[in-house]
Amino acid sequence: MLVLIPDDNKKASFVYPPAVSGTIEATIGIAAFNEGCVQLSFSTLGGFLVVSLNGVDSPNGAAGTVSVVWSENSKFTPVLKFQASESGATKKEFKLPTEFDVSGQRFTLRVGLGSEVPCAFNTIQLIAFAPPSFGLALDTRGKRVVVGRVFPGSACEAAKIKRGDSLVSVNGTDIKSLAGAMKALGESGLGKDSTWIIERLGKKRTIVVVPQ
Repeated sequence: MLVLIPDDNKKASFVYPPAVSGTIEATIGIAAFNEGCVQLSFSTLGGFLVVSLNGVDSPNGAAGTVSVVWSENSKFTPVLKFQASESGATKKEFKLPTEFDVSGQRFTLRVGLGSEVPCAFNTIQLIAFAPPSFGLALDTRGKRVVVGRVFPGSACEAAKIKRGDSLVSVNGTDIKSLAGAMKALGESGLGKDSTWIIERLGKKRTIVVVPQ
């Protein structure tokens, strides 16, 4: 259990693994809190995300509300605001209002308390999710994104994807860059059909790949 005393803060740093997708699941459990403000911030060189839990006399909002704000280039953008549940867990999903790439970035997690009474946390947990595996390496040829290698025993080998195939679209998303291809592939569901349009020897064809 982590206990913060008035005007206290704690921090920890970590590198966001390049092998995982951009989705982070955060679980925050507070044993008791009703006064002032608790803030959790996730910061890196590109910007920072601030989650504020407001109690009585909080300067950031009404008691019992939770606000999420993203800051980038000195610009603050409200992302989410909701009423916290008093009887159980509250789950919210949101996306950052930016194309900020978290892969390989070093993050600092800070927990701060603005209150005249201590606050105890029984859970602060961050989970990053591995993207589905297709078992291929991509490359570029001019403006095209092509398959540079297909790994043995992979989903792409099972779907008969070949080295040199050009990616035209993935699940309805047109592929115009390597970054766009990686994003579209990363958003595919694990074990679910992923529909690709490829071009091989000048002919387009539709292939279904099931990532592992």
